Amino acid sequence: MDVTKENILLDLAGFSKADILNRISDYAFKINVVNNVTQTYLEFIHRENEVSTGFTKGIAIPHAKTDAVLKPTILYIRLRDAVDWSTLDDSLVTDIFALLVPEHHIGNLHLKMISILASELMEEEFMETIRNLSKKEDIANYLMNKMLVEEL
Repeated sequence: MDVTKENILLDLAGFSKADILNRISDYAFKINVVNNVTQTYLEFIHRENEVSTGFTKGIAIPHAKTDAVLKPTILYIRLRDAVDWSTLDDSLVTDIFALLVPEHHIGNLHLKMISILASELMEEEFMETIRNLSKKEDIANYLMNKMLVEEL
């Protein structure tokens, strides 16, 4: 799974969780990660309705598992303004790691992506580094080194 500067969105504006998930779905379509914006958005919303993907310290990890996803992808999104996301610590979200996985990869790949990301998020240095990087290329390279997930 490659992480390139296309996987990075900086300064994304949005006024709500739903609005941001819609913008992420639209962006994923524009960069050929998904073939259906609506289906992707609805899968994000379905997952949020089950349990919020808000983590802690201003981080959310929404994920979509659907046939609309063409290739396993992680997107990093830095928001312009913090948004309410129902996080575990009641913090407003400023940073998002969106995971997109094709339906046929649900099992192992999806779990590996979440596991690696969750492990990295436990290390304060991980988010401190990402938040201090300003160039998409630098963030992509850092994530690529940290998110070594073999495609199954």
